[in-house]
This record gives sequence, C-alpha cells and structure tokens, in this order.
Amino acid sequence: MQNYSRGDVSEAGVYFLFGHDEKGASVVYIGEAEDMLSRLKQHLNEKTWWDTVIAFKGHDLNKALTRYLEDMLTKDANECRRYKVLTKKLTGRR
Repeated sequence: MQNYSRGDVSEAGVYFLFGHDEKGASVVYIGEAEDMLSRLKQHLNEKTWWDTVIAFKGHDLNKALTRYLEDMLTKDANECRRYKVLTKKLTGRR
C-alpha cells in the first residue's frame, strides 16, 4: 500500500477491514474517511490484525454522509453477528 497510486482511493468513502483476532475469531472494523488512502495507511501501523480491505467511494460523499454510512453499516454488522465488530460505538453522532 505504500506505493499505491490510484487517486480514486484518496477520496471520501467507507471501508471494511477484515481479519482475525488473537483467538482466531473473524473480526471487522468499519471506518470512514475523507481521504481513505491516508487513513488506510495509518491503519497499517495501528491495526496489525487485518489482511483484507473493501472500500466504497462516491463522488457526492461528504463527511456527514460517510459518518451516516459508517453508523448504519456498523449497526447492521452488529445485528448480523457474523463478525466481531471492532468499530467504536457511534451512538449520538446523527
């Protein structure tokens, strides 16, 4: 990722980091950023457990929309219980 040059990933969007915790359980972190590439590079140093990222961007996304999407996606992920969700609670952000 250090040499990654696709400009579209430098835009606003939401992303999922998938991996496994120390006990082998499947985990996901859902995040949002105005510059996803910069944020994902930070995660390379901060979160060593993930091995897969899925990112979604849109030309009309702004901070309010990405926070809303992050909140709704985190809620849905918690409800489906397929992964242990590592995203902080976002209640009260709306």
